[in-house]
Amino acid sequence: MPGIYEQRWRWAVDFIDPDPSRRRAAKVRNDRYRAEHSESIRRENALWWSNGQSYDFSAEPALEAEFYRQVAIGRTAGDHTIYGALSRFVDASWYPDRWATFEQLTPYAVLFLRWEATYPEEWEAAGDGAPWGLKKRILRSFARAGVPDSARAQLVELVTQAVSRTYRCEDRWYAALARRVDGPDLRAALDERRKSPDDLVRVKADYVEAVLADAEMPVTRASWRRYLARSGTNVTEGPWSPDPGGQRPSAS
Repeated sequence: MPGIYEQRWRWAVDFIDPDPSRRRAAKVRNDRYRAEHSESIRRENALWWSNGQSYDFSAEPALEAEFYRQVAIGRTAGDHTIYGALSRFVDASWYPDRWATFEQLTPYAVLFLRWEATYPEEWEAAGDGAPWGLKKRILRSFARAGVPDSARAQLVELVTQAVSRTYRCEDRWYAALARRVDGPDLRAALDERRKSPDDLVRVKADYVEAVLADAEMPVTRASWRRYLARSGTNVTEGPWSPDPGGQRPSAS
């Protein structure tokens, strides 16, 4: 019998389905939950305003009941979006005693990363704001808490793709994730990228190898620039630096 998380979010796997109609259906469902969440907030604000811009509803029990009903509706709707799963995942990554929750929610975090890798324009357009901050938080969550065995192979593939492709915002955090999925398969993939005719791909692969070799090496803009300066190549792009102004990622 599916667990509570699978019952709530199993529909989200369609975000990466090859069938465009299934991807559209997933977006419609996610948008419906987001709209319900936004509407509940609008109604909460209207009730707060009608109560004299006060959260003290003691003189208006009917308003108070409706206000908290809207709060509950909003929380439920927000929690049923894909972003509800991801928020819980990030929160669980801070607490070792919540590893079981972290592990159960890992498939949705991996799904989010695969969604960007496979359909980046649809991924970017799915929410109200830029999704790269959430991407960063997910990658840092894996780097902080660890990677369940069931997700390791998919994350090795995602690290390899990040090394191989044109830069996308916050890709540098894949270098930090690499420490959590290190193994012969990742090393073999990096060795292949080091033979690439593309200077940037070769340098990125070398950089990840350096991160793996030195557990104390920070994954920062400064460490990337230092490595780039020592690389002896003509590469000038700083692909794993934070983007000033939140620029759009390049298409790959």
